[in-house]
Amino acid sequence: MANCQIINLKDQPQWLPLLAGWHFDQWASYYPGQTLQDFERDLKASTCSDGIPQTFVAMVNGKPVGSASLLADDFEPRPNLTPWLASVYVDPSHRRQGIASQLIAAVEQHAAGLAIARLYLFTPDQQHLYRVSGWQDHEVVEHTGRRFSVMTKRLG
Repeated sequence: MANCQIINLKDQPQWLPLLAGWHFDQWASYYPGQTLQDFERDLKASTCSDGIPQTFVAMVNGKPVGSASLLADDFEPRPNLTPWLASVYVDPSHRRQGIASQLIAAVEQHAAGLAIARLYLFTPDQQHLYRVSGWQDHEVVEHTGRRFSVMTKRLG
C-alpha cells in the first residue's frame, strides 16, 4: 500500500482545478453536454458542505494523486438511488498501490458518519476493484451507448 494521506478537498481547495481536469478528461463522455467549468462547479459544491457532497483527495509527498467523492446523485438513469460513491480517480503513475481502496474507505467512513445505510456507484469496467471492497452488483444499465454496472454496499 502506498504511503498516502487522505484529506478533505474543503481543507485544501487549491487542488480543485487539478481534480476537475482529471475528472473531465476521464469522464466527460459519461455526462454529455457538461463542460470543464461544470465539473469545477460540482467539485466546488463539496468545499461548502459538511455532509453531501464531499470530496476526498489522496496526497503523496504533499501532492494530489487521486480523489473520490460522495454525491447525492451521480447517474442520470437512476435518480431514485442515493447517495453515490463517485469519481474514484488515481493518477496512472500511482495506480495499483491501494490508493483507490483508501479513497473508497474514506468516502464510506464519511457516509457511515452521516448515518447513511447504503451507497451506490456505477462503473463500466472496474467491478473487480469494488467487489474486493465488499460492493455487490445491483444491475446493469445502458447509458450513453455503454453498459454500466450499478453496484451497492450496505454500510455499518
